[in-house]
Amino acid sequence: MDKKKIIDCLPPELQDYGAMLVDEIEFTHKHLQRLKKVDLILINKKDPTLQKVTPAGKQYHDYLQTLQNLISTLLKLLRNNEDENGETASTLQLIEEMRDNLFGNLSK
Repeated sequence: MDKKKIIDCLPPELQDYGAMLVDEIEFTHKHLQRLKKVDLILINKKDPTLQKVTPAGKQYHDYLQTLQNLISTLLKLLRNNEDENGETASTLQLIEEMRDNLFGNLSK
């Protein structure tokens, strides 16, 4: 994710807040990637229909909600600025780049 491009799309008074949001998005995304590598659900060996969420599974859920909230907040800031400046194309392109960097290209 190109942090500078995102920050430059925001008005000067919101750039510090935007930088903090981008940092938190990157941090949260890294933790989600790390948690994907461990078991999120334990399956009972005697009865496979019984399943239990592991502490890592609970953390994954919490981090995922946090990531969604952070992205939503950043998108609101970008959209509000977009309305004021009329820079729709560049803002949409920036949002697509951010999505692709975090989640891969979902359209393929």
